[in-house]
Amino acid sequence: MGLIEETTGEVKSEDSKSLLITTYVSSLEDEVIEFKKDTPAFEGY
Repeated sequence: MGLIEETTGEVKSEDSKSLLITTYVSSLEDEVIEFKKDTPAFEGY
């Protein structure tokens, strides 16, 4: 098994504005080596 990188995105409405929640996870041999979460305001597609 090698390096696994996963990126997920989700739009969530909060207080009459939308947020784009992007989660980045890198793992190696079932051990998480990097985890980042970014939550900017979402202006639409």
